[in-house]
Amino acid sequence: MSTTSAFSDASEPIRISLDNDPGQLLAAVPHLMGFHPAESVVLIGHRPTEPSVIGWVLRGDLPPEEFVSEQAAEMVARLALSDAFGLTLVVVGGGTERAGAEKALPHRSLVEALRTESDRRRLRVLHALWVPEVRANVRWSCYEQADCHGTVPDPASSALAATLASSGRITFDSREDLAELLTPDSAEQLARRSTGLDAAVDRLDGCDCSPVCDCGESGGSVAAPRPRSYDGARQGFESNCATVGRALVRLRAGSLQLSDPEIVRIAVALSDVRVRDACLALASPPGSSAALTAENLWIALTRATPCPERAEPAALLGYSAYLRGDGALADIALRTALRASPEHVLAGLLERALRKGVTPDRLAGLGRAETVVDLWQAGEHG
Repeated sequence: MSTTSAFSDASEPIRISLDNDPGQLLAAVPHLMGFHPAESVVLIGHRPTEPSVIGWVLRGDLPPEEFVSEQAAEMVARLALSDAFGLTLVVVGGGTERAGAEKALPHRSLVEALRTESDRRRLRVLHALWVPEVRANVRWSCYEQADCHGTVPDPASSALAATLASSGRITFDSREDLAELLTPDSAEQLARRSTGLDAAVDRLDGCDCSPVCDCGESGGSVAAPRPRSYDGARQGFESNCATVGRALVRLRAGSLQLSDPEIVRIAVALSDVRVRDACLALASPPGSSAALTAENLWIALTRATPCPERAEPAALLGYSAYLRGDGALADIALRTALRASPEHVLAGLLERALRKGVTPDRLAGLGRAETVVDLWQAGEHG
């Protein structure tokens, strides 16, 4: 399994010098990924700018020996789709600090396979590094040079950590901790809201062949609720915009306790494609206070909304995280959306773009409509 992260913001990209101390880059890895990777191989792409800046970051689990060649080929092929001219290769785990001291570094076959694939695709391997874990004062080593080693600076005290924290970004201890952001509410709560949604729509689709929805509402794969059919004009576009806008305004003020009826109303509003598309504009500028407020609303709604409506806030969260360069969260959100609604068009489009290494700036246009609707104003006056 792999996750992808693109490190770029709407304004100035954060530059990290690799000239003197690769340990600085290692300390940045958790912040680039959004979580502390463990037992992982990480490929950090470097874009052809002056000075060079970081582009796409790919992470994969450390593979068993029989899958080394296959994983190396897949990861390098994905990185080659970006505009990287070279990469830093980091192996995290698979040994102890003692192994580093003795230069008996683990997973050499994986490193060699990645080098071979990189050469084949004309990508320069700038560094090949090993570290048992990315924590302060842990020893790191190079695969090529015996005298290339050092200790990892404290990741929490770096300038990069401070910059990201000031913009509201959180670095989690693990990918599992990051995924817990989207843990659904209890099955009882979701069942109540699903009943409310049934009552809120014009009619139910009578199809008996419901798709499978692996959305975790009862601990595994469960039969999805029958698709609910919405009439976007039923409540009216302006009314639906005001429903979403009021929730945004309340959250910005620091207060958002959503009742079941409110969750139902917002879910119905987001089912209006015109409203959903207007919500895409909230992701710009990426990482802004307004965009992060909207992300927090999408997180809350992803947890609170039953399937298949959960796909709408999850897809919006995926888009916003993608645009600001948080590929790990985007990946988790889009997977959540597609589990809730496997045929969801927006989530499917974004998931494919993420897999193919499409840069965030190429997707910014999705949030630009011919007629811009100010959802904040709609919430204040609706």
